[in-house]
Amino acid sequence: MLKLIAIALAVFNFTQQLVEPPDIWATPVPYFEVEREFQAPITLHGPGHRGIDFQLEEDSEIQAPTDGIVHFVGKVVDDYYLTLRAATGLLVSFSGVCSALKQGERITARQVIGAPCSVDTESGTHCQSCSHLSVRSNHGYLNPELYFGLLEPSVLKS
Repeated sequence: MLKLIAIALAVFNFTQQLVEPPDIWATPVPYFEVEREFQAPITLHGPGHRGIDFQLEEDSEIQAPTDGIVHFVGKVVDDYYLTLRAATGLLVSFSGVCSALKQGERITARQVIGAPCSVDTESGTHCQSCSHLSVRSNHGYLNPELYFGLLEPSVLKS
């Protein structure tokens, strides 16, 4: 009987670790409001919106939402990107953000990491005067709203 109780406690402790919610991150701008929500694709390469868009003022300073390391900073096609590798291993990418940071630099939560910069207007972008923020793990894109405490808990209805 004692072994059964020990096994039950071990399973309980293990499952508690698996379902812990993530840490809530700092918002990248003071007046953080999601303009366009995450929309997961139905298939791996199908259409969707693999991040969130949030409004930027011209003189905004973008802050790091969490501790990490600069993974990438530069221009890709017609937009500027800044990608951070969070301490948890997640990649957090911002579009429309210019930064003087260099790859490999350590950053801390709430540290100013960049400012809005304009994209080439000839090719356009889906996000004018805002930034697209995405979160990726080794398994794909995750809903960033989860990390900012913006999702309501799921409720099963009968």
